[in-house]
Amino acid sequence: MSVDKKRGGAAARGAVAATVATAVLLGGFGGFSLWQDTATGGINDSITTGQLRINDVEAGDWYFAANDTDMEVLGWPFDEERPIDINTWLVSPGDELIYNTFANVLVTGDDMLGEFSIDQSSYTINDPDWDGFITVSVNNANQTIFPDVNVQRVPVKITVKFSDQITGLLGQDAANVIDLSALTVQLDQVQAPTPAPVTP
Repeated sequence: MSVDKKRGGAAARGAVAATVATAVLLGGFGGFSLWQDTATGGINDSITTGQLRINDVEAGDWYFAANDTDMEVLGWPFDEERPIDINTWLVSPGDELIYNTFANVLVTGDDMLGEFSIDQSSYTINDPDWDGFITVSVNNANQTIFPDVNVQRVPVKITVKFSDQITGLLGQDAANVIDLSALTVQLDQVQAPTPAPVTP
């Protein structure tokens, strides 16, 4: 091998080494690191969460919603809630039975708002003929519960509606049509609040 070739190889290796050394000095192959400093800015303020809970639901009373003008034939004014004995009342298609009760709730938090709903998995329709023809809902689901430092006693109106679309002999003479023994009322936080009432 000639002396020139040896010198050429040595020069090439020297150039590569210089490039590597320059990259290391610049912070490595991954990036360019500039000066950096940190300072501790501790915050000693306490942050506390609010609450959204149902303390209990009181025992209520059953009513029949006379919301059909035909009920006036029976002497029942239209759109009236008449108290009934749920254990002796015989349901027919189109009936709406209302359970009026109160829930004692605690809603705190500066921007906390709640609304009632029904856990649709918490009741059972026992008669297969009525499956799909009964709905359970909270009439005042759109009523917003505003925050208060005290427990609030809020009216809850639960409606059990029997569809007027069931036909023929389906669903007749059925006992214990729906099991409400485990019915669960939910109180959910809402993200799109209705305007708060104006305090006089």
